[in-house]
Amino acid sequence: MRRLFGRISGPIVIERGVELPDLAIENDERGELTWRSIFDTITDLRATHAIPTETFAALVLGEPNERSWFAASAANFEAERSSRDLFLSAEDFSWITPCPREGLLANFVMRRVLRDLLRRGGEHDEQRHREDTGCLLDFCKEKEALSKSLRTGDICRACLTGLREAGADDELLRQVMRISEEIRRASLDAGIYVAAAVIPFAALPFPVAVTRHRVAVERDGLRRFLALLDHFDCLVRYAVVTGHAVRGEQLGLGDRPTSLGSWVQKLADVTSIEGISEVRALIESEKVVKLRNDTKHGYLPAATEDLVPHTELLERVLPQMEHFSFARLRKASASTSTTVLVRRARS
Repeated sequence: MRRLFGRISGPIVIERGVELPDLAIENDERGELTWRSIFDTITDLRATHAIPTETFAALVLGEPNERSWFAASAANFEAERSSRDLFLSAEDFSWITPCPREGLLANFVMRRVLRDLLRRGGEHDEQRHREDTGCLLDFCKEKEALSKSLRTGDICRACLTGLREAGADDELLRQVMRISEEIRRASLDAGIYVAAAVIPFAALPFPVAVTRHRVAVERDGLRRFLALLDHFDCLVRYAVVTGHAVRGEQLGLGDRPTSLGSWVQKLADVTSIEGISEVRALIESEKVVKLRNDTKHGYLPAATEDLVPHTELLERVLPQMEHFSFARLRKASASTSTTVLVRRARS
């Protein structure tokens, strides 16, 4: 979840996580965690870890809670409690949606942040959608309704109006919708067949357009794979050069100016450019530099079919890098921090 909010940055920031494997929370007669014990525990943890009152504190639980909610705030339990003390359920919801746990937790965080905003604006009705409409703020009394909400990835007109009236700015809503779009794609049963939109050649900088064109015309397995690696190199180097130029800074690649690893590290200097943090996280999570070095400086598979999984990885990652790399400078915005406290599920 932290990686997702790091890639798609904005007012909601996941500040830090604390592992709490031995945390004791009381169970009711059915063996489910009681809300009173959950929220009393969060109150104690907030004091122990010196979490400011304006910061959200979210306890991630791997066991069922007594009301079977996906997420809740202490204000849902007792009105006088803080709406910024949260629990998020990390149970197995694969029977409802293919969305990975990271996406579900991010969705639950955004729901609670927006609910807190509405509450502070005078809206106290948690069940504003008595019937599920596919809105991010659907109550989802029937658990299966979560799938509809995730696959829609939208905020209904009434909720959007309420959020704007409560003070939600464009930066917050833009971040929420960008993350919701990623979650939506991950929640589609046929999501693996959804390709990323392709940027037209005319919209690409010349060097990037050249390497992309080579990818487009190569059909042979090995030649296409090598063209994809060259396109990856070009995307990284273009992002670094352009990023430093926009910031008015010298490049300074040190003792290894030709090393791709050095160029990827230099991306860290320009993460104030919108989209660059997403590029870095994508490269790291997919281990693209290792793939490139292993195949360009090591040994290529003897059989062309052995290149297929590597080719498919690059074909999935590179269009996302193209979209992230050619964005404008990110506007400075205030941050709303969230501290995540993780309690492991008992085996």
